[in-house]
Amino acid sequence: MTDPMKSNDLKDGLGELAEAVHDVDMYNRALNRSRRIGRNQTLVRGGSMLAVAGLAGAVLWQFPRTPDTGPPPTVAASTTVSPSVAPSVALSQSAPAPHSSAASPASHQPSASTTTQNTPTVAVPQSRKLADLPGKVFYRSYDGTVVRLDGGKQQSWPTADDASVAISPDGSRIAYVADGQVHVVGEPAPVYDGTVTTSAQTPAWSPDGTKLLVAAPRPGVLTVADGTFSALPKSLTGQHFRWSGNGAKLVYGSTSSCRLKTVADGGATGTTVPVLGDPSNGTNPTQIGACWVYSVDRTGSRAAVAIQSLTGSDGTPDGADAVVDTATGEVVAIPVTGSVSGVFFDVDGAMLVRTDQGSGKRVLSVFAPDGALLVQATEPAKLGSSTLVGYTG
Repeated sequence: MTDPMKSNDLKDGLGELAEAVHDVDMYNRALNRSRRIGRNQTLVRGGSMLAVAGLAGAVLWQFPRTPDTGPPPTVAASTTVSPSVAPSVALSQSAPAPHSSAASPASHQPSASTTTQNTPTVAVPQSRKLADLPGKVFYRSYDGTVVRLDGGKQQSWPTADDASVAISPDGSRIAYVADGQVHVVGEPAPVYDGTVTTSAQTPAWSPDGTKLLVAAPRPGVLTVADGTFSALPKSLTGQHFRWSGNGAKLVYGSTSSCRLKTVADGGATGTTVPVLGDPSNGTNPTQIGACWVYSVDRTGSRAAVAIQSLTGSDGTPDGADAVVDTATGEVVAIPVTGSVSGVFFDVDGAMLVRTDQGSGKRVLSVFAPDGALLVQATEPAKLGSSTLVGYTG
């Protein structure tokens, strides 16, 4: 007699392998998703610029850095099943020219910054079990509750309604802003006496877990232990600053043009990422930008962002729907199916991708720093209405 559990597993496996024969255009998914949600956020092109105060004298600010001890380790999966399709997370593609949903692929034109367009092969995971998901995934519900998903098990902590939440790199501390004050869960009092704003800078932990990027009201670095605040140089006029995993670089959005910028340790001048936010139709034919940065990989070479239109009106994004190469401005192809609705890197460069599969189903995929797809599992249904706010390895 055939074991019904094995039969169902075989059917599921064949169904998932059937999906793998379809090419995935990650850029189109990100852009189409952005259009579907109605583009609710007003772009900050030409809007009020957030002034940033410089440090006194000639002393340059320094990032809290984590030591580099060689290549980041590969996150190990708990199964030994080898993927039958080679992972291709490192592939990148250029943005096609504007087109309607009915336009044929032949009508797509590459950006002037590139000459080819690559489409990734869908990867096959080493495990499809939620219990094998490496690291911890964090969500925030509508009432401010933070939920941690760890090996399929859930634990929750209350914060505050409408709080902006940040998860420390080791997953042990939760910072949030409520009524203009910075709190850390478990601490009896706010960790900063001044008032902070979150419209252009939600809190973000340093890689070593000792500092937070906040706006008070100017973007700067808050040392959690003693509550001291140091503003970033006034030349770094931007929003949504995020550290790279090694602490050597910041990636942020320009307040005037939705252009991405990067700045190295101690620097006072940001470097503009090509293409995104460029007003030239020749360079940026789709007229897209990235105002919101959610997460950055270990070296700062890739950033998880929300793709937005320069010609329309966009609302606050639900989360990152694209990964961008900060050297070229190209959208990095992710070998998954579904619509990307969240991306986070851990400090070692492992990447968590949340995708919407339709009919309320969401899937979590974890890629090792070398691009191998470790685990791909269905997200618990009751977390579907929650916002993804962090991932720690």
